[in-house]
Amino acid sequence: MKQAAKKAGVAPSTVRHFIRAEVIAGNQIELPSGRTMRSVDKQSLTEIAILAKGCVTLDKAAKQLGLPKARVRDLIADGILKPLVSRMHGNAAAWLIPKQQVQALVFAGTETMHSPPTINVRCILKYWHLRDGEFITLVRALLGNQLKPVGKTVERVPLGNIQLDEQQTWQWLAEMRNASGYSISVDEARKRLGLKQQVVYDLVRLGLLTTIQDHLPGRRVTQASLDEFQATYISLAEYAKSVKRAPRWLLQTLPVQPVSGPLIDRSRQYFFRRSDLYGELNGNGASLIHTSSPKETE
Repeated sequence: MKQAAKKAGVAPSTVRHFIRAEVIAGNQIELPSGRTMRSVDKQSLTEIAILAKGCVTLDKAAKQLGLPKARVRDLIADGILKPLVSRMHGNAAAWLIPKQQVQALVFAGTETMHSPPTINVRCILKYWHLRDGEFITLVRALLGNQLKPVGKTVERVPLGNIQLDEQQTWQWLAEMRNASGYSISVDEARKRLGLKQQVVYDLVRLGLLTTIQDHLPGRRVTQASLDEFQATYISLAEYAKSVKRAPRWLLQTLPVQPVSGPLIDRSRQYFFRRSDLYGELNGNGASLIHTSSPKETE
């Protein structure tokens, strides 16, 4: 086997790993001394050389793709990359990944009429705090043309360096998380509700916005919790905007009491229960929203 490796121009370990992975056939003979002799057919020498030449190591694959080695291992674990030799085959010290598979993760750009703000995949991995499995989902979305790189069609860019429409990609990620039932941080919930951070923390403290504790750090908010909150409560500011009235005037004249607010529990904003507010107005005070009011501001 050592002679075969030398003639093929590869390391003996590469030949050994090819045999273990059953890429090439190998022979094994037990000698009278108790030692084991391994050999390969001479006709396999050319095949060994071709196979080795058509592969790259894990380090080279990571550099060519512009990704950390850990992310290349993720691609291997998911089956997007299928090495001829890996640590799954007899604890191989080296990885040999077909170049053709690496090239399949080099993308051509898609030209657009406008120039949207973009972000590359490496920055997404660094700053967006992707959860388990989301990187693979992102790659599969690229392979399936759900997400398209921004750039010139004549240029081919490796996975880690491709530019994506930042807003479109963030929206895709949010929709994917919602569909999967993922939880979000309180700060993400704030953005979706269009409220200030302290207001949302008050809602959490008071139990109006339900949170959970899962495997991620901090209190988390589910989409079901967001939907329930929005269906149950409405802020004074939002209601005042919908009826085009001054919030302070409404607070003094509405026939129902808020469930939360500065004078009730020292929270930052007033919130009403929708059923109380709309039920009372529909039954007794529907004309209230049609009357004129003094021009006041909070």
